[in-house]
Amino acid sequence: MLLSHFVSSIPHTDFTTLKSTGKTYLGVRFDTRVYPVFNQLYSLFFVNGRKTITNELFHYMSPQALAYWIMSDGAHSEGGLILCTDCFTVQEVVVLINILIIRYELQCTIQSAAGMSRIYISRHSMASLRSIVGPHMLPFSNYKLNGLRRSS
Repeated sequence: MLLSHFVSSIPHTDFTTLKSTGKTYLGVRFDTRVYPVFNQLYSLFFVNGRKTITNELFHYMSPQALAYWIMSDGAHSEGGLILCTDCFTVQEVVVLINILIIRYELQCTIQSAAGMSRIYISRHSMASLRSIVGPHMLPFSNYKLNGLRRSS
């Protein structure tokens, strides 16, 4: 309901199979309305058709945005949390880490996974992270913050 004024249809489920792994994932899709602000946001984060990270993201990384990022690209790991940033350069990942450190005082490092750079938020920052994003997390993804297995 939070985004209802931006969409032109009700959300529906969709299955996607990754070519690289053959695994099938359940997702939610919806159609958005056409608003000029979407073009402005797109131009902030896409350059020559490529998703990119700029310092401007600092102003948009609200607790709610961070919660959405965790719900979509976060994974519990070794008591902390991994944010999958595989499509970004090391320099862009450093910008993201700086945003998390400066805005939220989270202890973060870069970890390499199959040659890709990912953000690891330390287990020492998890209590703080839970207080920042907890109110915005949907129940299905709370396991990512608590280190528990996802329930069906």
